[in-house]
Amino acid sequence: MKFIDLHTHPYLEYYENPIEEVQSWIDTNELEMIFFTGVSFKEIEEIKTMKKAFPKFVQEVLGIHPMEVKGKEDTNKLTEFINEDTVAIGEVGLDYYYKENPSKEIQIESFIAHIEIAKAKNLPVVIHSRDAFNDIFEIISREEYQDVKFIFHTFSGDSFEVERFLKHVKNIYFSFSGVITFKNNHASREACKIVPLDRIFCETDTPYLTPMPFRGKPNKSPYVKYVYEKIAEVKGIDLETLVNQIRKNVKDVFNI
Repeated sequence: MKFIDLHTHPYLEYYENPIEEVQSWIDTNELEMIFFTGVSFKEIEEIKTMKKAFPKFVQEVLGIHPMEVKGKEDTNKLTEFINEDTVAIGEVGLDYYYKENPSKEIQIESFIAHIEIAKAKNLPVVIHSRDAFNDIFEIISREEYQDVKFIFHTFSGDSFEVERFLKHVKNIYFSFSGVITFKNNHASREACKIVPLDRIFCETDTPYLTPMPFRGKPNKSPYVKYVYEKIAEVKGIDLETLVNQIRKNVKDVFNI
């Protein structure tokens, strides 16, 4: 049984030799594909290198993180990197957690610009949201974006947020990470219960958010199987059913 990891950051900032690290993941023979997600132009260049090294495994997700954005000039430059290998725009969105983050105005401007690129190129959008659900909701529930597919990466909301987005956003999806395995994170598991199977994904967010039983150690893509196992448990289904459903979801959303 092979798994799909929808969100990783295996770059030089975290690993002395990222290519060797990723090769070790592939050698486990437990992964079908790995989504490499950009947050800056430096990482986007690394993603391109990784795609050449592992063309069958690596899927490109390109965008500028809300903590890194400077304005519309970012998205103008981003279009130079988007090609037939790009499967989504991300991770993009809004992050209001730190006071030193770019202003709300700059973040919102950038988020909308990223969505416009995705809409023009018929690509899904991978969303980063922290302390910003209301503004995210206001933007992606707009009528002009109802044909855009949106995926919440490491979804951190509760059941209320799941219901709100499912009701008002036509093409909304939720990706769960190792957080769902944490003992005291009951809200994530309750939220997961009401997400339809055809709207669900699994990820590691490597090198962050290592799932149980390895919490406290560096994360790695093969650990995504522990996220799958927890979701299957929460949903009351067998693991193979979940693996097959997520494979179908990936095909439907990313045209892979």
